[in-house]
Amino acid sequence: SKPAKKTSINDFNWTKVLEYTKEHLTAIHSVLNKCEVDFDGETLTIHAVRKFNKTKLDEAKYLTQLHEALASIGFDGLTIVTLPTSKLPADAQLAKVAAMMGGGKEVPVDEV
Repeated sequence: SKPAKKTSINDFNWTKVLEYTKEHLTAIHSVLNKCEVDFDGETLTIHAVRKFNKTKLDEAKYLTQLHEALASIGFDGLTIVTLPTSKLPADAQLAKVAAMMGGGKEVPVDEV
């Protein structure tokens, strides 16, 4: 038997997942369409934005459909993490990193 095709993180296409669910799995599509995702090559983190969406995605029926949709683009067997929050905007992420590293020196604008 042929070894499983190795898919690269660059092959991951969330838009195709949404297109698949829109065509085949309309109930989960309406939830996924409102979500934001991060993918690191092994774990798909779904930012459900609202607690209601997370509750839906954690149901076995929806989880099965999500795996089916991911398999349709060649990404079956992923670890899926659902969070009830939005993704941090990039600047909030930077602020968090700066805070973890002890923050930066504040420079008054007229000194720049």
